[in-house]
Amino acid sequence: MRPDEELLMSEWALSGRAASDPTKAEAGVTPIPNGGVSSVSAANSDTWSDIGKIGLASVPPKRSDNEGETRLQRRDMRPGLVIASLILAVLMAAAIAPNRLADGDPLEGNARQAFRAPSFAHPLGTDENGRDVWTRLVYGARPSLVLGFAATVFAVVLGAAIGLFSGLSHPLVDNFVMRVADVLMAFPEYLVALVVITYCGHGTLNEIAALATASVPRFARMVRAQTQIIRRAPYVEAATALGLRGSTVIIRHVLANAIRPVLVLATIDVGLKIGAGASLSFLGFGAPPPSPEWGLMLSVGRDFLANAWWLTAFPAVAIILTVLSVTTVGRELVRRSEGRGL
Repeated sequence: MRPDEELLMSEWALSGRAASDPTKAEAGVTPIPNGGVSSVSAANSDTWSDIGKIGLASVPPKRSDNEGETRLQRRDMRPGLVIASLILAVLMAAAIAPNRLADGDPLEGNARQAFRAPSFAHPLGTDENGRDVWTRLVYGARPSLVLGFAATVFAVVLGAAIGLFSGLSHPLVDNFVMRVADVLMAFPEYLVALVVITYCGHGTLNEIAALATASVPRFARMVRAQTQIIRRAPYVEAATALGLRGSTVIIRHVLANAIRPVLVLATIDVGLKIGAGASLSFLGFGAPPPSPEWGLMLSVGRDFLANAWWLTAFPAVAIILTVLSVTTVGRELVRRSEGRGL
């Protein structure tokens, strides 16, 4: 047999294998009816001859969907989000076990150590009574975080109850409740909080109640809007048709689905409540002295701003970093809940 005939026969044999093997068919080797080979296999005859000598090349495994999602999630982790998460982790550690991060008593003073500038012994300096500023900042993380979370939880619970009641009530009742909410929302939340805390008195509990009351109308409107949509959903009508009790349908189907977007948005409100609580403490409506509360430390330190700048600088930085970190993480949760996480 001539060399050109041997080459033609070897190509025909390889093309026949490719037709029966999907991996070869994808590579571009296909037979044609007249006993020859396609133009693609003729152009790659040398390559297929080498493959016939050394064996079929292995097909690389396909990347799974989970691996692709992991790569996208790693790429989606921005430096700002990582830094915010680390700051929140430190704050949580300070709130849970402050004695692990700072030695000493935040209320114990030493007149001889008053107004000490930041040094190795006192990294953030001392205040007018000789108390270590770092220790007071660490112990002040707990009341600030508790204030933000407690006020937000109270506002969400009360707002969800009012919004659910309004969304399921008669249109006349719904309109009355929403008009009252509109009137309250016409005033700034800080002003409403000041009015409530002035009426109830000073103290941490009253401060939490005042901040929560100011946010109740906003959460009530959000839950009411979700309830109006969900109450007409097909799965709610199906649950009612199956004979489930009204309370079961409301709690299991209506409230459970109406509260989800509100909970995600409430994480942003935690940071706002921490900043608002520091503002009320700065004005003297929060915890009384000598409590290690960041807003109160700002209020006391402003009297010594000329000769002890660190008394106001470090508490202000702590408040700013906390509010920014909580807001950053909250916005990331909102972004992922809206399907923009990847």
